[in-house]
Amino acid sequence: MKNSIRFRRENIYIAVTFAIVYSAALLLADVHLTSVAAALLVFGAAGFYCWIVWKRRCPADLCGLLLLFWTLGLGLAILRLSRLHEPWTWQTKICFGAFPLCFLLGEGVRTGHAGRSLGKRLYQPDRMFICILAVSAVSALTFIVEALILGYIPIFSKDTHAYNYFHVTGLHYFTVSCMMTHGLTAIYLLDMKKRARRINGRHLGLLFAANLVSITVALMCISKLQFLLIIGLPVLIVLGQVRVKDFKSLPWRRIILISGLLLALLAAVMVVFTLFRHYEPGYLNGIFEFRDEDTPIWIQYPYMYIANNYANFNCLTQRLTEHTLGLKQLFPVFALTGTKFIWPQLVNFPIHVVKEEINTLTIIYDAYYDFGIIGVMGFGAILGLASSWISEKCATGRNPVMMLFYGQMGIYMVLSFFSAWYSVATTWFWFAISALFCLAATKPVSGEVSS
Repeated sequence: MKNSIRFRRENIYIAVTFAIVYSAALLLADVHLTSVAAALLVFGAAGFYCWIVWKRRCPADLCGLLLLFWTLGLGLAILRLSRLHEPWTWQTKICFGAFPLCFLLGEGVRTGHAGRSLGKRLYQPDRMFICILAVSAVSALTFIVEALILGYIPIFSKDTHAYNYFHVTGLHYFTVSCMMTHGLTAIYLLDMKKRARRINGRHLGLLFAANLVSITVALMCISKLQFLLIIGLPVLIVLGQVRVKDFKSLPWRRIILISGLLLALLAAVMVVFTLFRHYEPGYLNGIFEFRDEDTPIWIQYPYMYIANNYANFNCLTQRLTEHTLGLKQLFPVFALTGTKFIWPQLVNFPIHVVKEEINTLTIIYDAYYDFGIIGVMGFGAILGLASSWISEKCATGRNPVMMLFYGQMGIYMVLSFFSAWYSVATTWFWFAISALFCLAATKPVSGEVSS
């Protein structure tokens, strides 16, 4: 069958609508109507997401997730509630709008090539079960080794920044891979349900133990990001396989109940992590520098967790004197090959942020660092193409483990305001072991495998 390139026209409509909404919000902010501008972007974010979900019938569509959380973040950032947040430069304004527009253009491309397999392999649930146990055991083992080498466990340390220094070169990649356990478990359980196969009590007990061990590792590291991934990855894997034919038939009460429980759990863990990081009274208030000093900390904290990353990007456009021409985004290569230890100048670039204590970034930070506005636009288009490809690949259903890639990309869309994910070495390490799981949980077969 001959493949032909197709394009989703709905992406053009969404792109035009986004350009209008974003431009209007910038004009409103320029005349000091920041609250109206923020409301426009927040409602726009919800509208874009609902439109895409309604069209594609998938509540975890990658394009929908990016537009929802990126635009929502813009809406919060444009308020500039902190004294740390300055008016956006013209480069910032262009990049914040060009990134989703270029993503939409790239994501709209459909080639049909994603349905092809590189080899004839058949998914094996028993092998997947072994993969789940293996990743849990390895992450626990490397955590113990790190704790012995470093001489402490973050959750029991009184040092406010103990969690930042808890890593041994090479080993920590395996430790933080504990979050894979829950995503793999979700894939395994969904496939067993699809096959109408029961799981015996012994296997259920081992699955529970493996997931408990991995959660414990994340808790001991007091890593908020790890806990977000532990919750988010299986949720997005499950939602990514949902194709809703009739929204009215959905069990809304159950969905609302489960969502409420997950949010409550997440909020509780965040509070516990904040306490165990031993922040002194007033520490966070002093760091965030809100214009209204009476703003409750429970509003300040999540707001700065999102909005300040956009301010850090704006700071980059103000302070950057020369672009790094690809070196910044090649950091994973230098890190995973050890080249950074031989030639440290390859990775020795300053991080421009508004305040040292708040150093999280946006997904486009390193793209701008390398090539400026052109880099952001190119990155958006390439990420859109990759999202289109992985969505088509997962739609074939030939290898359920491919949903592990989908879930990770979904997480990076949801947290697009948080990190330059694709120039982080850990991201590519996770992609590498995901590919390993795709091979380990399947076996080569002769003849054509049906989808």
